[in-house]
Amino acid sequence: MERPVLSIISVCLLILHCAAFPRLNPKAIQHLLKRDPAFKPCPFGHDTAHKQEKRAVGFDPVAQRVSTTGRHAFVPPNLAAGDQRGPCPGLNALANHGYLPHDGIAPASTLINAVTEAYGMRLDLATFLALYGTVFNGDSLSLTPGYSIGGPASSGGILSGLGILRTPSGLSGSHNNYEGDTSATRADLYLT
Repeated sequence: MERPVLSIISVCLLILHCAAFPRLNPKAIQHLLKRDPAFKPCPFGHDTAHKQEKRAVGFDPVAQRVSTTGRHAFVPPNLAAGDQRGPCPGLNALANHGYLPHDGIAPASTLINAVTEAYGMRLDLATFLALYGTVFNGDSLSLTPGYSIGGPASSGGILSGLGILRTPSGLSGSHNNYEGDTSATRADLYLT
């Protein structure tokens, strides 16, 4: 299947998921109460007192500190030596601080561990993104499947094989696949 077909299927699945959980407006709740006195609205609905309570996120700067010293001290990329950096500033920062291999080419398990440790991303989302990137832009047929946070690697290794769908291109080759078109630091490809 080509990427546009997969994108259309993904959008359709998301639309079905959203339609599966419609929102009841207050008029519909009142109508249900009149029709069926046994109907009990959800305690977390629109007309409950919990809307007034304020909830704190619960950030603790000591417990949730991300290390940028010692083995995670900043080291600039050596692009002449083949270090890869790409369109994602978050992954670039992880490679510059040693959470990912400094060359920017990592197995999926290392990518999962890095984003959960440094950014606190949930394990399910981190696993999905790492595996999706590996399947569509990495070397998923390798003994250590993974991908490059930049372009294709010239050093061989993890991206020297064949991917399931095409030759591994790294994250820089993922436009219109799973990366977004918004960035504070890079121009939109549509406009350039």
